[in-house]
Amino acid sequence: MNNQENKGWSKYLQVKSGKKLAGLTALISLLVICIVFVAVFYLVSYQKLKLLDQYIHEVPNIVTARENEMETRSRVFEDDMSVRGELGLRIYQEESGLSSEEERLEKVRGMIAAESVSLADDSGAILYTTGPVIPMERFEAKAASIELGAPVFEVFSALSADGKQEDTDGKGLLKLPVETGAGSSLIFEFSCEPLLEVYRDLGDWSGILERMLSGLDAYAFIQIGDNDPVGYPLDGFTETGRELLAKRIADIFQQRGQLFSMGSGSSYKLVSVLGKAVLAVQLPYPKLDAKLLLAVPLWQFISPCVYCSAAISLFVILNLILYLLYMNRLDRRNRGKKEKEAFRREAGRTARPGRLAMLAAVACFSVMLLMLESRATLAYIGTSKRMALQDEVSWHESQKEKTFDLYSDIYRTRTQALAALLTEHKEYRTRDDLQAFCKMLRADYLMLFDNKGHETISSNSYTGFSVSGSDANVSGEYRAVLLGYPSVVVGPEKDPYTEKQQIGAAALLTQDNGQAGGFLLAVFDADRLNEALKKESLQNTVNTFALAKGHKAAVISKEDGLYLAHTDAKKIGLKAENDMAADVYESDYAGYTEYEGHEMYVSGVSLDGKALLFMVPERTEDKEFLGFLLLAVIGFLYCPKAGSLCLSAMDEAAEKSVHAEKEKTGQRNPLLVFACGDVAFLTVLAGIAWPAAHTTEWTPFTFVFSGMWSRGIHLFSLWAALFLLSVVLSAAILLRMALAVPLKRADSRTRTVLKLADSFVIYATGIILVLGILYLFGVNTAALLASAGIVSIAVGMGAKDMVSDILAGLFLAMEGSVHMGDTVTIGSWKGRVTDMGIRTTKITDDSQNVKILNNSRISDVVNMSRKKTFCVSELVLKRSVSMAETEKMVEEALKAAAVEMPELYDSLQLEGIHHISREDCTARLSYSCDETVREAVTKQLLAFIQQRVQQEMEKASRPAAEEQ
Repeated sequence: MNNQENKGWSKYLQVKSGKKLAGLTALISLLVICIVFVAVFYLVSYQKLKLLDQYIHEVPNIVTARENEMETRSRVFEDDMSVRGELGLRIYQEESGLSSEEERLEKVRGMIAAESVSLADDSGAILYTTGPVIPMERFEAKAASIELGAPVFEVFSALSADGKQEDTDGKGLLKLPVETGAGSSLIFEFSCEPLLEVYRDLGDWSGILERMLSGLDAYAFIQIGDNDPVGYPLDGFTETGRELLAKRIADIFQQRGQLFSMGSGSSYKLVSVLGKAVLAVQLPYPKLDAKLLLAVPLWQFISPCVYCSAAISLFVILNLILYLLYMNRLDRRNRGKKEKEAFRREAGRTARPGRLAMLAAVACFSVMLLMLESRATLAYIGTSKRMALQDEVSWHESQKEKTFDLYSDIYRTRTQALAALLTEHKEYRTRDDLQAFCKMLRADYLMLFDNKGHETISSNSYTGFSVSGSDANVSGEYRAVLLGYPSVVVGPEKDPYTEKQQIGAAALLTQDNGQAGGFLLAVFDADRLNEALKKESLQNTVNTFALAKGHKAAVISKEDGLYLAHTDAKKIGLKAENDMAADVYESDYAGYTEYEGHEMYVSGVSLDGKALLFMVPERTEDKEFLGFLLLAVIGFLYCPKAGSLCLSAMDEAAEKSVHAEKEKTGQRNPLLVFACGDVAFLTVLAGIAWPAAHTTEWTPFTFVFSGMWSRGIHLFSLWAALFLLSVVLSAAILLRMALAVPLKRADSRTRTVLKLADSFVIYATGIILVLGILYLFGVNTAALLASAGIVSIAVGMGAKDMVSDILAGLFLAMEGSVHMGDTVTIGSWKGRVTDMGIRTTKITDDSQNVKILNNSRISDVVNMSRKKTFCVSELVLKRSVSMAETEKMVEEALKAAAVEMPELYDSLQLEGIHHISREDCTARLSYSCDETVREAVTKQLLAFIQQRVQQEMEKASRPAAEEQ
């Protein structure tokens, strides 16, 4: 609108109806803000609260799993201590010939890899010892209290490597009776570091919280009994800040009764922590005598509500204003064509297109933004859970290695101890002795091999084993022992004779000269190891991973595309391409895809030749439409009342105005106010959302602008296309406005260039939009443009003519042969050039008929505007004076016409007078003028001369009449 219209519009809000209109608009705006805030909180923040609740309930599962692991490993260590203790007791009895008791104990300690070995009397007093790691006073007290043959686990404080900080250590103790000798029992002290690691993990709440909080932006604190809270993560806090934070968190733990229940055992409350508003969610664990607290900044929850309510509310308010401007323009357009009352009666029907346009714009924008927030929340959940799954898989993979190393060390130590005994006591290399040792080591069978790798004796009936030569039937990995390596562990493998999964440990046997004298092979049942490894397997990890209803997790082999693990065990071993596109699992992926016929958000990452996927189903409840329906109801109630008040306000303002403005009847469609206004709003929103997205301040648009989604037709690409459309159209509108400003006062050549530039902007806008939107929707535009075949097809289908038109238009502008406003003759068509585009030119004839010509078809042009047109006209004059006087009057009239009409360029001449009669004569005139004004000049010239000569004849005839 121009300035006068804006000035006139401002006075509409000053009248009674205008004030009512402003009040109604303000009330509707407040209602919209409230509705959108509540809708977004329900769609987004509530989902995040549910995710927090899911995380907070995962702690007992982690603790229970670690307790079970602690129990399982404890049984393994107890069994191992018993085996090594019995073997050590046997070695102690066999080494009775050593010079001293200390030397005897030290040899036992070294052969069975014990921390210490001590000899105690009947009362438990220590007679001899190699020196326990446990503090002596504590060791003596414990040695007197433990039972024979019952392993115990002792935890104590010990200095760390730097000798300053206290650390926790633990050892296993075993007492076995000695049948002969001065003492009554041997006390063995063993290292239990792997078991201690699990024990430490149970008390390492920071580590447990770290696993639990993978992918989640929150602070977590745990309080065990009345101890100080333990928190993770606390990075970014100073020492003083941590003390203040710990004190504040301890206060919150004591306010259990003041928190509001969430109905699932957890409770929440808004609190202030170090000057910041925080949402605290708490859950007690009576079994652990613990309470867990998750603290999340409040802004993290309400920021989507604030951003969405602000964006949608501003969009609604803008459309309300645009609707009023539409009514104003509609009133100005129709006023004068219809009576005011008639227009008022038909206003409801007349304004319906604008009302529907406003409601459609608000509905589309609101639903798309609410859906974007909702889908971004799904992406947030999917990404968080995928990161948690990734950490869980990595953690279990490390546990798998530790588990295998644990069992390997156990079996290796047992085998090496027996190998040392058999090296020194070759007399025990008999079947009966091997059978006894086999029972002692809890092995399936024992075998001795010579230095060539052939079996020499076995505890069972299997014979003919070899690890070398053409008859090799034992794993070749044992050959390493023949080369001097102390030990090798192989397995678990399937034994060809027992058909069982077994694990084998081989230890070197040496000769008297120190050379390799073969090796001892001990084969153990691998069931316990396989059971432990199964708990750490991918399938078990995925199955036990915390999943909500409909959520799915999968691990896919990138080599063959088969499922390695899946929440549905039936999927394992099947091809993933049967359920989803291959590009989802071939590389890192974040976006929506169709899975088993359903739309799912997939967050995937590549890891060690595997693809880890976490899938969240797209929301199908369509609850985001609830807010839209409320907005639509408000819109239907608002529009008729607002339209009526708008018309009344304009009428009241017109009645009070002293100088009523001249009504204008613009020819443009009033609906353009919505198109231009909404495009401008979306452009501004894109400018605000872009930096907010890259700073992760407004996370939904992070997905839109950063390309963290797969190409295709879905919500993220629709938003990207919408922003591209609005920004490009805004730039095009501004450029066309800039070109239109000098158009009115420019010469014909400049106007032609400006018109062609305007046409180029239109075509360039279309091309950018088409290519850009196709790219966002997944079309490979680079390949499309680079494809010679497609270009050839396009040329064959008519692109050649289009290129010819464009080039011809450019040459017309460069050569200047035709300009805007020129009168030309092209073929049989004569008219004035009214419009020139980059492809077409419009020519309007005298009857206002418009001919549209392709620029490439413009040829044989006669431009009648470049030279003055020579014209000859005849004028019939009624004569009342003599012929001489008539001729004189005509010449004087021609001189006056030359002065009055500069467009004749001083070319006006009298060619002669003929057809003379008593009453009239015909004057023949010649002159030159521009072809564009020829008709108007001719008409004006003849009228001027006719009037001037007639006046002179009347003056000349009056004296004659008076004399008579």
